[in-house]
Amino acid sequence: MPNAPLSPHKGANYQLDEPAVSWRDGVIRDVDFDDFYFDPQDGLAESQHVFIRGTQLSDKLCTFSHLTIAETGFGTGLNFLAVLDLLSAFPRHQIDYISYEARPLSPNIMAAS
Repeated sequence: MPNAPLSPHKGANYQLDEPAVSWRDGVIRDVDFDDFYFDPQDGLAESQHVFIRGTQLSDKLCTFSHLTIAETGFGTGLNFLAVLDLLSAFPRHQIDYISYEARPLSPNIMAAS
């Protein structure tokens, strides 16, 4: 097709920058925002309190067998892991998990956190 328009994506760079991170007391923090990714005392408990109980996800799974979760800021993936943990009690359910992250952590950093 000689007159086909050029794709606006041709030559585009979709590589996202990694955040600048450091470790304080064994917990990962974002240097630019001077903020921890999760509560230094018990990140999983925080995620369960705010994300799981705060959204009443367990109650919703008792009512619906298919849910979609959209989250801004994937971070270390702790909310996602908390959802997977809860989902183990609902083996026939499906959750479509969508997360938007402007500056994703590398797999090595995520694993270390």
